Parts: sequence; structure tokens; C-alpha cells
Amino acid sequence: IETAAEAGFSSLLTATNYHHENETWTAGVAALARTRGAGLLLAVRPGMYSPAQFAKMVATAANFFPGRVRVNVVTGSSPAEN
Repeated sequence: IETAAEAGFSSLLTATNYHHENETWTAGVAALARTRGAGLLLAVRPGMYSPAQFAKMVATAANFFPGRVRVNVVTGSSPAEN
């Protein structure tokens, strides 16, 4: 993330699918905690979380990292995941 900030990027996109080793939100918040530069555009799919829980997750991350958390709602990355 720091290298991206130094290169002028404001945020990096994280992918989300069921095949990644790590869960996107947990890994993303951990990365934000270890850096001071760019933010993250954290991907999420409808149905992965309840709407109320997801809203709380976003609000919590935004409180800890003001201006560094963005959300990308996606429908899937392959036909097998839709």
C-alpha cells in the first residue's frame, strides 16, 4: 500500500471470492493498520454478509482509518461463483 501511495495512487482494489486464502475484509483492515499511505477499495458481494453487519463493518473500518476505506460491490469473478 505504501508503494502505491508513493506512486500517486489513492487506493488499491482488493478482490473477493471464495477461493482466496484470506477473507478480504479481515486482510484489508490488517493491511490498513500496518500502513499510513493509500486506502483500500474493499470488494464485497451481495449476500456475503447481512446488510446490518456489513454496514457496521464498513463504519468500523472507516472510523479506524478515516478517508482510507472504500467499498466495491461486485457480482462475481467467474461463472462458477455467480
